[in-house]
Amino acid sequence: MSIVFVAGNMLNSPKKVIAHGCNCLGFMGAGIAKSIRDIYPKEMMDKYEELCKTSKIEEIEGTIQVYETPNLPILVNMFTQRTIWGQVPASLDLIDKSCRALLKWALDNKIEEVAMPAIGAGLGGLNMEDVKLTVAKIFAPSKVRLVFYEFFEPLTSCRVIQAVSGPVDSFEDIAR
Repeated sequence: MSIVFVAGNMLNSPKKVIAHGCNCLGFMGAGIAKSIRDIYPKEMMDKYEELCKTSKIEEIEGTIQVYETPNLPILVNMFTQRTIWGQVPASLDLIDKSCRALLKWALDNKIEEVAMPAIGAGLGGLNMEDVKLTVAKIFAPSKVRLVFYEFFEPLTSCRVIQAVSGPVDSFEDIAR
C-alpha cells in the first residue's frame, strides 16, 4: 500500500491500531510512551512490566506486544530499545525487526492501517532520515498502510507531509 508521513498527535488518531517504540526493561517514563501509559488501563502497564521482568532482553528485543482494550485503539508495544532512553540509543536493527514483526501481525490479523510515531528519533537519539528509511523499506511496498507521525503537533487532526508507495531502496526514494 503506502506510507504516509504526517504531522499531528498520534494519540488523537482515529486509527484502529497504534504502535510505538519502548524499552525492554518495563519503563514508560518519558515521551509518547509515558502518554500511552497515562491513557491506557493499568492492566496494559502490568502486562508490559511482567513481560519485561520475566524475559531476557535478548528474548524480547525486536519483537512486539499487542494489547487490546475496549474504547481505545489496539496498542502495539515495539521493543526497539534495550534500555531506557539516555543510556543507550534506540537501535535501527531493533526498529527493523519490530517493524517486520508488526507488519506480519497486521497481515495475519487483516489490519489495513497502523499509526506510528517517529520511533527512535526523539528520545531514542536516532537520525530521523535513518528511521524513515528503515520504516519505509518495510511498509511502503506492503499491503498495510502506515501513517507515520513524523512531527508532533498538538492538533486533533493531522497534516500530510508526504506519501510514498512502492519499493524503497534509499533515502532519495522518500525525499522526493
